[in-house]
Amino acid sequence: MNARAARLEAEIASLEAEFRRKLVAALRDCANGRWGLFGQNDHVQEAYSREVEELLELGASIEELRRKVGISEPFELYDAFRAKRGWKGENALGEPRLAKEWLNELEE
Repeated sequence: MNARAARLEAEIASLEAEFRRKLVAALRDCANGRWGLFGQNDHVQEAYSREVEELLELGASIEELRRKVGISEPFELYDAFRAKRGWKGENALGEPRLAKEWLNELEE
């Protein structure tokens, strides 16, 4: 592995850790009753607009760097976050409960 690839991989690891920290902080807020992280209710989405935008931008940057280094697998936390955003329907978990369940999965 050349020095540039090693630097990029270290940067990826650092950004992935930052993404996880930011996601966990947002999930804790949401689990404590702050709605809007998952975009289930349009009228409260602005409560998390800055955090959501940061997570989406950071995740996209990570994906781009991973491609540059030749990592074909997607960044799982970013994919899961995008997939869980906007889950709607009568059988969908409410945002605080969804956040609590995801936190439990992440902390195991």
